[in-house]
Amino acid sequence: MKFIFMISTFVFATQFLTPVYAEDPSVAYTLDYTSKYIFRGWDLTPNNKSAVQPGVSYSKGSMEYGYWSSFAVSNRDELGSLDEFDLYFSYSGSLNGTTEYSVGLTYYSWLNADDFSFDNNTTPEPFITVADSRMPYGLSLGLYYDLNLGDGVYLQASGGHSMNFAERAVDLSLSVGYNGGQWGADAGISDIVLSAGSSFEFSFGSLSPAVYYAIIPEKSINNDNQFWFSLGFGR
Repeated sequence: MKFIFMISTFVFATQFLTPVYAEDPSVAYTLDYTSKYIFRGWDLTPNNKSAVQPGVSYSKGSMEYGYWSSFAVSNRDELGSLDEFDLYFSYSGSLNGTTEYSVGLTYYSWLNADDFSFDNNTTPEPFITVADSRMPYGLSLGLYYDLNLGDGVYLQASGGHSMNFAERAVDLSLSVGYNGGQWGADAGISDIVLSAGSSFEFSFGSLSPAVYYAIIPEKSINNDNQFWFSLGFGR
């Protein structure tokens, strides 16, 4: 109940921060396929199984509310209990026209878990991200702190650059994560992820293929470095 109260209080309070000149509301839909579900170095569909990940978001002004989920494609009898259902919201703003920030909360849940209970199969994670336009390569910093099951901090620095290949923009990015003991991991650099992706626009939406390679120094998270690809649809 205290988590529900905290979420409700945050949503109520941020309504007063939304500018009176807020833009009209918008709704976005996504449906992604990923050959592996690698999250902060963890393999969340064990043995490198693929997943489909639908989501929907509602934005109005500085506020965004969303739902995101992940379902293993194969071995449903074994992996169905790991299906993930997440709710999130965030408030974004700018300081002095150069520093962009976002604060919010993600509420993770595994509703198909055996003997499901809120205490054992859901967890809230507040976060804050900051980016400054004066920094090279769009450098941003994120702080995430799990309040229940993960019970710990995760820090991430990321940046990227867009380049043209064969007259098409390709987005290159690099992120470095530090796990401070979240989900029982040993503290240390947990994952270094390089990615490349592009986007193709159509009348019915956009298709975004991408490839990823994760170097995972912390073996309490994953014994192997990981390569995977994804194909995203958005509208």
